[in-house]
Amino acid sequence: MITNDGRDVIGVGSLKYWGRVVLQGVTDAQRFYSEALHALDDWFKELKSVVEGVLVSAGDAECLRDEIFSFAEDICRYHDGARFVVQEYGAHNEPFSDFLTREKKRAS
Repeated sequence: MITNDGRDVIGVGSLKYWGRVVLQGVTDAQRFYSEALHALDDWFKELKSVVEGVLVSAGDAECLRDEIFSFAEDICRYHDGARFVVQEYGAHNEPFSDFLTREKKRAS
């Protein structure tokens, strides 16, 4: 998570704070639903029987970049319909922000 502190729209300190808030009161049995990166190794093995495809996206400037890369690796191992996309220079929630602001990306 330290990789892009200072490059993302939200810093490591804020992510750690909100992570504690979200996980407060969550039991060990529920934790994988909030923190899927730390799920059991075979937790996703039946994913293909539930969904046809999975999209995992990350911004290259996100503080959570490394964690998202690890998560995508796990998902892609169990689902051949999974796709992982990295947005160059992208920050946390950038596709969502672009949608809300109706920002148009220009080709270079």
